[in-house]
Amino acid sequence: GLFVAFFPKLTQGPILDYKRFAESRKTRTWDYDRQINAICMFMLGLSKKLIFADTFSKAVAWGFEYIQLTSFVDMFFVMLAYTLQIYFDFSAYSDMAIAVGMMFGFDFPANFNSPYKADSVTDFWRRWHISLTTFFREYVYFPLGGSRRGKGRTYLNIMVVFLLSGLWHGANWTFVLWGALHGLCQVLERLAGKAYQKVWKPLRWAVTFFIVNLLWLLFRSPDLKVYKRALVHLFQERYWQLLPAHMENYKISGVRMALQLAGIPYSDTTVFGISMALTFIAAMLICLVPRNLQERTFKPGRLLLVFMLAVSIFCIFSLSSVSAFIYNNF
Repeated sequence: GLFVAFFPKLTQGPILDYKRFAESRKTRTWDYDRQINAICMFMLGLSKKLIFADTFSKAVAWGFEYIQLTSFVDMFFVMLAYTLQIYFDFSAYSDMAIAVGMMFGFDFPANFNSPYKADSVTDFWRRWHISLTTFFREYVYFPLGGSRRGKGRTYLNIMVVFLLSGLWHGANWTFVLWGALHGLCQVLERLAGKAYQKVWKPLRWAVTFFIVNLLWLLFRSPDLKVYKRALVHLFQERYWQLLPAHMENYKISGVRMALQLAGIPYSDTTVFGISMALTFIAAMLICLVPRNLQERTFKPGRLLLVFMLAVSIFCIFSLSSVSAFIYNNF
């Protein structure tokens, strides 16, 4: 009854089985430092959702609504925006759910481990939605034989797992193909073996990140026809101008005031361009540089108090409308 009623794990994840819940229940503790860490983790998770995920969601919605008008550059940034949106959205939810669990004294494993630092698709799936990967490994991959029945069977098992992972997200050909391509990439990496590991690591990261971006674009597309249109924009068209209507989705209200105070002449396009650059740079730095929230310890102090109050106030004023999480749909 306690397990079923434990609301932080009910809607989207982390996926939690009863065994882990029972183990954590026996060892759970409650103390002041834990509450500080939980509150900080919750508020920072909420800020990831409101500051980044919701900003990128507007740009992605615009891109798919006006896909016929987008240029090569527009579509490239729409693709990157969705890659960042789905991470900030889902990892924010996971951070907040885990933080609520901490407030009750429970310790649950991280659901994300800096997935965009991955240098292979296999590594990406060790870092992305870890609880789902663990679920499929324990309940599908291992019962099918895992990697114990030869290479051919191993490759088949990987493909079955990722086809099921695609169907897990919805009965749509885009999800099935998304899962199949992720499985195929992992099979190819296993076939390449040590030869792939000898490739310069920054190049491996760049190739992996690009593949993940292309497949997230497929995941977001309502059907294969729309995905094909997006690929045409990316690989065949060479119209390089960013549309102001696209850039406006990233608008930061303080940029205009800062330019005025600095006495720098500006136009709406300048404001939108600076806002867009700041948003993407900040998002990529957060994805690639710092440690995960669960790996940090927040020590009480005046500086932390001021910072968390500022984050809280910003989040409160950002809650002007209903903000749904992406994974509510899956």
